[in-house]
Amino acid sequence: METNEITEGLFHQLTGYGRGRPENLERLIAYPHWRERAEAELERRATELIESLDTETLAAVADGSVDIHAVARRALAETKQ
Repeated sequence: METNEITEGLFHQLTGYGRGRPENLERLIAYPHWRERAEAELERRATELIESLDTETLAAVADGSVDIHAVARRALAETKQ
């Protein structure tokens, strides 16, 4: 997705969030830590994937015998077909 598409999607989401309650948007504007929170959420989502792996797969990722980056790239290529 292009940056403009992401920005417009976020704009529409925030417009709905603030409709009828502009103080919600004012609090969002005043909050200074959006990048840090977004990074933390990405980390949480990655961890969520790790938590879903069975023990054998988790051990293989941990010892380096399975490269999760390589497997994810292969899965991404498959989804783009």
